[in-house]
Amino acid sequence: MTAIAFNRVGKRYRRSDRLGGRRSVRWALRDLSLEVAAGETVGLIGANGAGKSTALRLGLGITSPTEGTVCTKGRMSGVLSLGDGFHPLLTGRENAVTASMLSGLSHEQAKSRLPSIREFSGLEDAFDDPLRTYSSGMFVRLAFAVAINVDSDILLIDEALAVGDLEFSSRCIDHLESRQQAGTTMLLASHDLEQIRRLCHRVAWLEGGSIRAIGSPNDITGDYGRAMHTPGAPLPVATSQMGSREVEFREIRLLSRGGELDGVLPIGWPLTVVMSWIARSPVESMIFGVSIHDGSGNRCLDITSPAVVPEAAGQMGVVRLALDRLDLGGGTYHLDAGIYDQNWRTTYDYRWQARWFDIPGKRSTGPLHPPHKWEAE
Repeated sequence: MTAIAFNRVGKRYRRSDRLGGRRSVRWALRDLSLEVAAGETVGLIGANGAGKSTALRLGLGITSPTEGTVCTKGRMSGVLSLGDGFHPLLTGRENAVTASMLSGLSHEQAKSRLPSIREFSGLEDAFDDPLRTYSSGMFVRLAFAVAINVDSDILLIDEALAVGDLEFSSRCIDHLESRQQAGTTMLLASHDLEQIRRLCHRVAWLEGGSIRAIGSPNDITGDYGRAMHTPGAPLPVATSQMGSREVEFREIRLLSRGGELDGVLPIGWPLTVVMSWIARSPVESMIFGVSIHDGSGNRCLDITSPAVVPEAAGQMGVVRLALDRLDLGGGTYHLDAGIYDQNWRTTYDYRWQARWFDIPGKRSTGPLHPPHKWEAE
């Protein structure tokens, strides 16, 4: 049985130029057709502006298609980064009741879910504070806790796991996996390809408002990563970023043998990752993490730094990770970089696919290609 069906869907927005008085038309989606079976989890990937969030808004019925049809079967709930259904002047508690009722619960049913929503969100006393005082991470905590407490058959989630708290993100993923076992249908949009591979049965790659490719998570995320690869590309835009932003990367560079890496790293050459940062707010301490993934998204390397203590807000600094040699096999690789608090409770800044590089040579079945020789007697 099909739970969600997009049939040749298009969504058009009109924009006015206040100065020139001209009106322009932008198609956020065009000729989108996609079916999600009951109990299936489908991921949406693509660059900023590809149409992922628009598709989820249409699926939830928040907006209507300009052309085509969207059909759903079952009670739905969702978490959108735009905050639809939440009012900044109401408290977290009041918003939880309102959002639960918008998802189909009665007033009494919504009130009965408040203890569970408060517990899962971990907001404690902030549950009774106005939403306008919430950080982006606190808002997502509330929105996610509401979405999973309304007995929905279908969950639609837009970047909800990209919050600052690693422990909360882990609990969210665990809950989604338990909902999968219970047969819940899900449509997830994310820039985190590792989470997409972990959670999804199929993946749709959106480009320019249409589906460029759809298939298995490993195949589609691998093709997407290779298509996005430009040797020596600069740090990606903020759409590939998550975290509380109390500390942020300013630049991430790759060096080898004294010079800027031009996108090609021969097997066995050294690699230095240079990360400049700025503390937007005072933090007690922070650690840096670097991971390297192959073209299919498999993690080949994961290294974290000792603690760094910034002295004050506004301070800037540089950390370097020097690898004497990188013995990976031939292929295309990308580097992720993150800044966390010392106890791993908060992500200050995380950049997916911050830099790409190629290692020329024969691809092997395993990630490593250390120096070696064969001898026979």
